[in-house]
Formats: sequence, structure tokens, C-alpha cells
Amino acid sequence: MKRLVLGAAVLLLAPARLHAQAAEQLSQAIRRYENLEIDRARTIFEQLLSPSSPFPVTEAQRVIAYKYLGATLATLGREDSAITYFTAALGRDPLVDLEARSFSEQERQVFQRARQRIFRVGLRPVPRDTLDPRTEHINITVATTHAGTVRLELVSTFDDSRYPLFDGSVEGPRDIAFNGLNPRGGGFIPQGAYDLVVIGESATRLQAQDSTSALIQIEWERAPMIDTLATLGRADTLPTRQISSAATRDLILGGIIAAGSLLSSKVIGQSDLQGRGALSASVAVVGVTGGVVAYLQRRNHPDIPENIAENAARQQRRSAINARIMAENGTRIDATKIIIRPLAQ
Repeated sequence: MKRLVLGAAVLLLAPARLHAQAAEQLSQAIRRYENLEIDRARTIFEQLLSPSSPFPVTEAQRVIAYKYLGATLATLGREDSAITYFTAALGRDPLVDLEARSFSEQERQVFQRARQRIFRVGLRPVPRDTLDPRTEHINITVATTHAGTVRLELVSTFDDSRYPLFDGSVEGPRDIAFNGLNPRGGGFIPQGAYDLVVIGESATRLQAQDSTSALIQIEWERAPMIDTLATLGRADTLPTRQISSAATRDLILGGIIAAGSLLSSKVIGQSDLQGRGALSASVAVVGVTGGVVAYLQRRNHPDIPENIAENAARQQRRSAINARIMAENGTRIDATKIIIRPLAQ
């Protein structure tokens, strides 16, 4: 059982050990190149790139090996072979370059000629970042192997909406500022997953085109919005007009008063009190007149002024509260932070 566990552990550790050995071999070859041991360095680079190499070489390590192998051949005067390896490096990573502090002018000139032989566009990995779009931005780095026209845009993976970020000439690497705002105006770019797409066309090689892309996520970081108060409804306001039956009710009430007055004069008409009939008639006239006046007043002036004024005051208070809420929400929107993070392809 112990032997079985030991064997499994060896199998698990073997790939990691081989990767470490590949990295060490690459570092050793670079040191020999820097020490001007050109032939020995070239041999190690060739061994690393050989299909029979026991070491698993990553794509990034392969680019480095191609670059240095091209440099060693350029130093030895084998320009065509150097261009072949430089082209292989550029084809895998258009952002690769020969730094002046590490490579000779001769090597750099051959590398520039290699750049003219191939047209590729590159996109540096976008780092995760949180930024304030009012004052901050990130740089999206694109590159071409030689002069060309490049278009950079965000393409939504949800509805194919497109947001152009750049359209112009590029030669070599170029930083393009991005702050998370819609370049056409209208606020922030919506939250979601986007393809960051680079499309390029050579300015010197006929029909030479290339493209690349990276998947990123855009999110907003802001305080929650406050809901505004709803418009005043029926339950929140007082009636502003008299009901249609109110006028009729007043007229009927006046008639009832008049009828009651006349009836009372008949009932108590035998009383010794004098003038009772005249008084009843007067009351009846007042009742009828009052009913008619009240009826006409309600019909001609159905509005209730005090209720209208109270409703207006309530609406004004509601509008003032909503204005304060909207101002606070505006402040929160202005303070929105943009989170940008790369997604695995």
C-alpha cells in the first residue's frame, strides 16, 4: 500500500518537476546569451523547442525561446533564419519586442525587418481593477507588428451591443484609455460580460488582416437607489367636487322644511295663538328659497376650495420629498465605481 501511495505521489510531482526544469533550462540559455556564449545558448534554445524535448514548454516560454534564438542567429549573421524565428515569436505574441538594453542594434534591425514580414494584432491581458470614471481610467494595450489600422470595441455577449473604444492607426504597442463610460454618451456601459475585440488591417501588406479578443466582465459598484414616493392616489386626497346628489338633497331638504311648516300650521291651527298661519307660511317660503339657493349654489359651484388647497399642499410636500430622493439618487449614480475583471476564455 505504501509503495502504491509513493508511486502516485511521484506521478503527481513529475509534471511539476519537469516544468521547473524547463524554466531552469530557459533561464540558463538566457544567461549564456547574456554572457556572449552564443553557440551554447543557441543549442539550449533549440533543445527546448525540439519536438523530442522531455520538458513541457509553455506558450510564453516558447515565445521567449524563439525571440532569443532569432537574436543568436542574427548575431551570427544568419539573417533569413533569424527572421524565421522572430516571425514565429511575433505570430504567437505580437507584443513581443527586443529591448535596447538587452539586444544589439544589429539584432533589433533584423527584428524590425521580421515585423514587416507578418501582420498580427495583439492585446495585453486586461487587469482586474476598480475605478472612478470621473477621474480614473485603465489603459487597454493593443499592438501591431507593423503599421496598420486598428478598431477596438466592446461587444456584449448578451445582445451584441457594440461600444467602439478606438479606431485609428497603430504601429507597435499603443495604450487606449478606458473609464467605463459609453463613448457615445448616455452614461455608463451596462453591466455584463463583453468580448474586447481588436480588428486590424495592415497599412503596407495587401489584404493582411488579423484579430484577437479577450472576455471581460463589467460591473457597477454603487449604493442602492432609494425609491421615490408614488403619485398621490384617491386614498391620499380629499374630494374636490360636490357629489351630484348633494344639490338635489338640499332642494329636497328645503321642500321638507316648507312642507313641515305648512303641515304644522294645519295641525295646530285651532290654537288660541294668533299669527301662527302667517309664521308657517314665512318658514315655508324660507325653506323653499333656501333649498333653491342651496341647489343652485351647488350646481353652479361644485368645487370644494378648501379640499383643492389641501390636495395641492399634499402634492407639493410629496414632490419636495421626491425631489430630495432624486437628488440623492443622482449623487449615488455619480459616485458609481466601475469594476473591470478578466474572464477565463
